[in-house]
Amino acid sequence: MPKVWANLMAVAHTLPYDAALLDGYWDGKPLLVEQWSRVTMPTLVLEGPDSPVSLRHAAGALAQGLPNAILLSKKGLGHTKKLDAPKIAAELSAFFADKAQASGM
Repeated sequence: MPKVWANLMAVAHTLPYDAALLDGYWDGKPLLVEQWSRVTMPTLVLEGPDSPVSLRHAAGALAQGLPNAILLSKKGLGHTKKLDAPKIAAELSAFFADKAQASGM
């Protein structure tokens, strides 16, 4: 994947670090719940029906493993060739606005 990797690195220079952090989590083994149970901040996990099934399963497992996670599944939110940035931004804005309102900010 030399050409693909070079193209990705041009827009996402942190990919080697991301890959290093994910080492050991690429093989489809379930997340260890005890590793994630202390992550208590509200978390929004996005996924879409056009994403590969493996990524959809991973999003579901992550949402289950995090105590305060919400899994949102909608067309346009997943991992596809062309991300729908306005749709993703709208969902993130709504999530953060809701959390800010709930905390009295």
